Amino acid sequence: SHPDEVIDWLKVFEKEDSEELFFDLRETLNEGPEAFRGHKGFYAAVFIYLNRAGYNGLYRENSSGGFNTPFCGPKHRTLGTNICFEERIRSASRSLQVAVVHHGDFEDIISWAGPRDLIYVDSPYHKTSQQTYTAKDFTEEDQRRLARALLDAAQRGAYFVASNSDTPLIRGLYRDFCIFNSSRVNAVNHDAQDRGAKPDLLITSF
Repeated sequence: SHPDEVIDWLKVFEKEDSEELFFDLRETLNEGPEAFRGHKGFYAAVFIYLNRAGYNGLYRENSSGGFNTPFCGPKHRTLGTNICFEERIRSASRSLQVAVVHHGDFEDIISWAGPRDLIYVDSPYHKTSQQTYTAKDFTEEDQRRLARALLDAAQRGAYFVASNSDTPLIRGLYRDFCIFNSSRVNAVNHDAQDRGAKPDLLITSF
């Protein structure tokens, strides 16, 4: 809603980019919405800065739901660079003017899809990491709920494309749909030696 203000804040963060700033803003983010009232664009700018200055652009939460990604310092990046991309922010702002964004359980959101709607699902991949990135894990029961929700949507005439890992559970859940072998690179893997291409699946209802 306020791209100019977001850009102005990010330019300040670029100049002050440091470990101290990172942890101050991380603490502010975890204070919740009240910490941002009255400051146009401040929340978005803080979120973008933490993403750009955090380790590998990772979003991670502790068991209480607090953002806890560590700072990525000079050993891995040059301070004060790659923080503010003005045209990307303005372009995102223009696109979002005609978008409707909802936050909710995936089962509820998918239930809105009707004939000829297209759903793209990029859920947490089954059994791909020992690291939990959010306060609530995405369980095998969630994988089953997701498959049922997509089946129901397909029966209503909607189309879907889903990405997931290549495991017996996922192949079994989507056995009645089109399954294509694919691959991905896990750029946020904590082990830099284990970031090569991994096999996964692309699943479609058409």
